[in-house]
Amino acid sequence: MIDTNTYRLDMNSTELETLRNIILGEGHINQTSLESLNKKIKTIKIIKRSNAKVLATAKASDTKTKQAKEKIENGINILRLENVKFTFSSIAKSSGVSFNTVKKYVTKKRLKSLNDLTIKRSLK
Repeated sequence: MIDTNTYRLDMNSTELETLRNIILGEGHINQTSLESLNKKIKTIKIIKRSNAKVLATAKASDTKTKQAKEKIENGINILRLENVKFTFSSIAKSSGVSFNTVKKYVTKKRLKSLNDLTIKRSLK
């Protein structure tokens, strides 16, 4: 079975610095913070996630991905009608999604082929 739990350890800045010093093996180790961290580790908080919640989150993520891809395709079709050069930026503007989302789902190879097709159509 997959461990779907998340573990949380709340600490203040001094405790965090002490933990960093322990892990990196450098700097001063504050004894009071070390004792405090030890107590907190013994009572670490477990945030449980049910399999149903994990599946629901995955489904929502898939839905959001499909919606973004549809918006991008619609934006590309709009640019085709306008006979405009395809760039990540122009696709983002016409589709209403962010530049980074376009970069995530449209490869440079696809962008080049879109522009090549536009040039061929304009030469006809």
